[in-house]
Amino acid sequence: FFNLNSNQNYYRPDPIYYMSYRYLFKKSAIRFGIGGGYAKNDLVGYKVNGEDKIFHATYTNFSVRIGYEFTSELSKRWQAFYGLDFRPTIYSQVNEANNSNGGYINGSVNKETTYGFSPLLGFRFRLNDRVSLTTEASFSYNIRKAASQSTYVSQDNALYPNIPNGKVTQTTNIAASFATPLFLILTVKL
Repeated sequence: FFNLNSNQNYYRPDPIYYMSYRYLFKKSAIRFGIGGGYAKNDLVGYKVNGEDKIFHATYTNFSVRIGYEFTSELSKRWQAFYGLDFRPTIYSQVNEANNSNGGYINGSVNKETTYGFSPLLGFRFRLNDRVSLTTEASFSYNIRKAASQSTYVSQDNALYPNIPNGKVTQTTNIAASFATPLFLILTVKL
């Protein structure tokens, strides 16, 4: 990975694939990638019925990529590859305590499922027969389905009666994105 950005934030492709695999044929390959993340953070403690209670914010995501690519030899060391990926991603965020207001601790639950179709173009530089450097660009067409809900916890049941959680709100978005080739990936042929 080379950081070509001068600011403190680094470019992060979305979704992130921590492991990639190619099953090679003579002039093509099946591509597979997998990645994800998990984080659980303690939030500021609030009093509930006179006792301190710790709330949490939990984030999870899981991304998969499967596709097919074709290769074209440019020279002895250089190869171009192009193809199409299918990229589903599942994301979840549960924040038990966004804030406290009017005797209630307000939280939220957000869940998303994204389906992406992505044509790609990349280049491979062979260091030897088994080791190479690759980079690729892709254009992704994404369909995202999201659901969100507000949650409520009474801070004092005697003063503030329990109220039901909010209604689940569902949305569908269609978007496109372009991932520029800012990464060099070391690949090893097994």
